[in-house]
Amino acid sequence: MEELIKKYNIEPVFYRRYFRYGAEMLYAFLLQNFFLFKKGKFLNPIKKKEYFDKLCREEIVNFYENGFLRIPKVDFDITTRCTLKCKYCSNMMPKFRQNGSHVEMSFDDFKYIIDVLFDSKGGGLNRIDIIQLIGGEPLLHKQLPEIIEYAAKNDKIGVIKIITNATILPSEKLIETIKKYNDKVYFYISNYSTNPELKGLLKFEEFQKILDENKIKYQTMQDLSWDKEGEFKDYHYDEQTLKQMFASCVRSSCLSIINNKLHICAKSASGNELGLIDVKDCVNLKDNPNLRQDIIDFYKKDYYEACKYCAISEEKVIPAQQVQM
Repeated sequence: MEELIKKYNIEPVFYRRYFRYGAEMLYAFLLQNFFLFKKGKFLNPIKKKEYFDKLCREEIVNFYENGFLRIPKVDFDITTRCTLKCKYCSNMMPKFRQNGSHVEMSFDDFKYIIDVLFDSKGGGLNRIDIIQLIGGEPLLHKQLPEIIEYAAKNDKIGVIKIITNATILPSEKLIETIKKYNDKVYFYISNYSTNPELKGLLKFEEFQKILDENKIKYQTMQDLSWDKEGEFKDYHYDEQTLKQMFASCVRSSCLSIINNKLHICAKSASGNELGLIDVKDCVNLKDNPNLRQDIIDFYKKDYYEACKYCAISEEKVIPAQQVQM
């Protein structure tokens, strides 16, 4: 690996954030494809490092010699409307309700972003391994079937993951759409049943039954606890602290798109949309003649403006505690 890093003069941050992380995510994607979608071949976990190194080498050569540009995973914040009002929501959705300023990505907006990202004169992407449709609650979006269908038809997109809290049931149209693309679309269900406050709101078992009956794939997460989220304010971190925080932050790999802008994470995206912070180091996806280079440069940063105003406590709280409005 060292010879390739030296040959192409790869900066340490770019190597870690784009190539190394990209290889790790590609490994996880290939495993998921095998176990969930029965595609590809089994990768022996005992040889995990060997796979990482091989994939990383391939990523470097493909990038510098073939111009291959990949985004391993990206969130599309398709709606800020939600069925819950979670006090420590990492995406800050209750604040949109409080402000009466919901943001929704129309199908046309989604189509435009997908097209421009893969356009050779735009983002020039060759691949997005995983698209996550998030919110809010994505099942509230009336054009969700159309969004899924457009993404699923694109052979440069690997998997579409719909993240839901299972408080509302999927429509017949949504079910039929997903069944058409059952080899690359699945649900990820956040199960907050450990919170007694939500008894009567969650439809987890009924939701699961519908998916089973229609042979739709899904994964579930039993969220036993959340991290307590701090309010946005200037914490006066020094640069070294910001770099260390970002390097260890779970959100450092959570690219998020809202209102035609690519952010480092959903919290940065929401904070900017709400006017709580002024984020300039995001990527403008609309009418951007330098989009491809802006995406590459985005990966070369070792922390972001939003990090200056973010604090995540190590204190654990019950998931999905509700705000009284």
